[in-house]
Amino acid sequence: MAIASYRDPECQHTVRDMFAKAKYPERVFAGICWQFDPVLDADCFEHPPQFPEQVRMVQYPASQSQGSCWARKEALSLKKDEEFVLMIDAHMRFVQDWDEQMLRNLAACPSVKAAITALPPHYYPPNQLQSCENAVSIIYIGSLWVHDGFQPVSLSGWLYNREDWQKTPTLTPFLVGNFLFGPARMFDEVPYDPHIFFRGQEPVYSARLWTHGWDIYQPDRIVIYHYWESPGRDKGGAHYKLNTNNDRADRSKAALKRVRHLLGVEKTDDPQALVEIEKYSMGNVRTIKEYWAFADIDLIKGEIGEKAKKGRWEPV
Repeated sequence: MAIASYRDPECQHTVRDMFAKAKYPERVFAGICWQFDPVLDADCFEHPPQFPEQVRMVQYPASQSQGSCWARKEALSLKKDEEFVLMIDAHMRFVQDWDEQMLRNLAACPSVKAAITALPPHYYPPNQLQSCENAVSIIYIGSLWVHDGFQPVSLSGWLYNREDWQKTPTLTPFLVGNFLFGPARMFDEVPYDPHIFFRGQEPVYSARLWTHGWDIYQPDRIVIYHYWESPGRDKGGAHYKLNTNNDRADRSKAALKRVRHLLGVEKTDDPQALVEIEKYSMGNVRTIKEYWAFADIDLIKGEIGEKAKKGRWEPV
């Protein structure tokens, strides 16, 4: 389990729920990149985990945070010899036996190189889960929205009755950063890029996985929930989005150039945007042009095809 937590009091409850709902809690380990103020954020550590020896942490002052992707990279670095990795946000809740459900779905994927993701439904703290019994969450593309002159993909989700949808994992071109589960070797083969500050990380990592030969699927039922409202006190990602600090703002602008470059939208020669670009580049199994054809999206023209609008993508 890899968790990036920025001043988030929900993280402690996420970890406890993770252990409480796992069918095999003794097999679950958490790696947390904590970014916090030891005085102002003391409430983030009021409820210790049930299995403290199974929780690994790396800690940084909140003022030294280098963004969402850097924090996720740090959290992923804490894995040891685990066979599978689940990357989530710090504010999540789980269904009972979530670990068995995720492994079962991953095993049911037709691709040899597969991962699972979904746009999780909502929960309200402490533990009020959105009502979605017998449902499946399916990603579709509702719009492209402009940010700094660039139109990134905006993911949306439908809750379908499982009886009205296929009862096997469903293919998607796009991962959701708050829920990605796959073999640990996937994160070794395609390392998470710490040089993207926040925006654009999901389409870039989706495309990098796909061009390296990995296919992404959505599970056949709800297995995890996300707190979609801001937890406040500049927690839970708001810091990553606002970029009010000048240095962070500059790095965020360079990161957006990097995103455009990697996605094949606009090439750049800005050295700040191209740091370690070879290490975090697209793969050579499939091309970025083929990826956008599969996704049924034209970022240059700002057009979304019918497959993307309906959330029904076909294998390539």
